[in-house]
Amino acid sequence: MAAIAIVTACQPSGNGTVSGVVTDTSGKPLPNCNMIPEITSRPRPPMNEQGYLTGTDGSYSITLPAATYTLTALCSETPGAEEVSAMELVVEDGKEEIVDFDIPISP
Repeated sequence: MAAIAIVTACQPSGNGTVSGVVTDTSGKPLPNCNMIPEITSRPRPPMNEQGYLTGTDGSYSITLPAATYTLTALCSETPGAEEVSAMELVVEDGKEEIVDFDIPISP
């Protein structure tokens, strides 16, 4: 008789929220910035890898599967805005992480 072993990978489950405000270094809110989450942990939970826009007040809120991410703020509608990323952002089931971005603006 043959024995069969079933091995399952331990995957994070559930969703968490990442929210915050994107401003320039003087504190002025930056609307319409594209917030792009990229999963850096393995195994990767399934998700729609799309960006999310900041509101007119520079705020954003994103619900994501529990995992580790790099979150990048791209403010292409603001001339001179630099790309800024938050690395190793851990999203946990049922928890909210607050990540504010201060974007340098080049002249």
